[in-house]
Order: sequence, then structure tokens, then C-alpha cells
Amino acid sequence: MTVVVQAGKKYRLPTQNHSGGWSGGTCGGQIGWKTTMSDEIEFVTIAKVGQLEEGEGTAVAVKERMVALFRQNDQYFAIDDFCPHMGASLASGYLENGVVTCPWHAWRFCIHDGKWCDNPKISIDSFPVRVVNDEIQVQVRPKRAS
Repeated sequence: MTVVVQAGKKYRLPTQNHSGGWSGGTCGGQIGWKTTMSDEIEFVTIAKVGQLEEGEGTAVAVKERMVALFRQNDQYFAIDDFCPHMGASLASGYLENGVVTCPWHAWRFCIHDGKWCDNPKISIDSFPVRVVNDEIQVQVRPKRAS
């Protein structure tokens, strides 16, 4: 089964059949069906199922970006790895209830949609994640020009 997770929503690819129910996250967003970010941006394998322990994160370089991949409740989520405050790696932060806390100054971000928990008008990038067979794949768009 191929599942894509982005912004607290679960997506299935158009060629897949859905059976069973979904459980929601604790950090906002609704569960629903939509298409992927873009057919032009390919998914890239960044890990294998079983490499990442439950409740942990890891930083992975993807297309000239650093992506933080998290596993929570046997689901995978990906956000920008750098905290916008001082640049700490969010992958090494404390993860609880869908929120990662920056290890340097305790800024908190939702792993489902990248929103800063203390000011949801501010967010970091989040990326669609899917699991194909035993491969964890992420769809990363190019970094926006500053």
C-alpha cells in the first residue's frame, strides 16, 4: 500500500485502493484524500522501514535540503530540518504528540504541517511521505529563493 502524509492529512495515490480507517494526529489538520504535491516532483527513498525507532527523528540530505524525518504511531512525517530561530537540527529534538521541540531554545513545530506551535502563522516546510514496500520516500520541492 502507498500512503502519502502531508500537513496532517493522509493521501493515497490515485492507483491505490483504500481499506480500513485512519487515525488523526494531535497537531491539527484533517484526515482526507487528495492528490500528491506535484506529479513533476519525484519521490526519493530516504530510509527503510525499521531503520527509525518509534518517537525518533533523523536528518537526511535530499536535493540540497536537510529534511527531518520522524516516526510517530507507526507513521512517517517530514519537515525542514533547520529551526528558523538559530538553525538547530529539529531531527534531534524531543518528539511528543506530533510536536518536535528544538533542542537549543525549545521552539516547537508540528511534524504534520510544519507550523510553529506558538504562532501558527509561521511555519517551516513540510513534505509528503509515502511507504512503498519497505522504502520510506519523501517528495521534496526545491528551496524557495530568499
